[in-house]
Amino acid sequence: IQITGIKVDEDALDKLDRYIMELCDFLEIFRIERCLAKGSIQSITLARCELDDHVVSKIAKMLQSDQWQCLRSLSLDGNPSISDEGAKSLAKGLAENKTLEDLSLWGTGIGDEGAKAIAESLKQNCTLRNLWLGECENIQDTGAQALLTCLESNKTLQQLALVCTAVIRTIQD
Repeated sequence: IQITGIKVDEDALDKLDRYIMELCDFLEIFRIERCLAKGSIQSITLARCELDDHVVSKIAKMLQSDQWQCLRSLSLDGNPSISDEGAKSLAKGLAENKTLEDLSLWGTGIGDEGAKAIAESLKQNCTLRNLWLGECENIQDTGAQALLTCLESNKTLQQLALVCTAVIRTIQD
């Protein structure tokens, strides 16, 4: 599912959630196992959709629910209204989600506190392989250092992008 360049508010997100549940129910009518039905939607992109922390909080709760445990990739790129509060909500969802492999928050308003919350959740999450935080201009040395430190205990994360942030060169190396 890819939605780009339109505003997605809480009502639209509720409709998306219902759509996923209805799709799973529809597939079950044809006696396809529930786990296969769940696996039918593995990637969601909500890029440049004017998402804010309130909507992201709802997405984070969905990440914890059973019908979203099939999701492998989530992209919330180009939503500068997602701040540290939204990142903290996502961190809670990440800590409980057991399937997400790619999370892209490129071009959001996340800063050090949000980066630290995500880093803390990565101590519990053992499925995330790629975390994209490029052009998050509010992430500075403290947030970047927390993310780098979490790599000592998280052996699953393979790519961490902090491109075009406020991180000084010594940490980027």
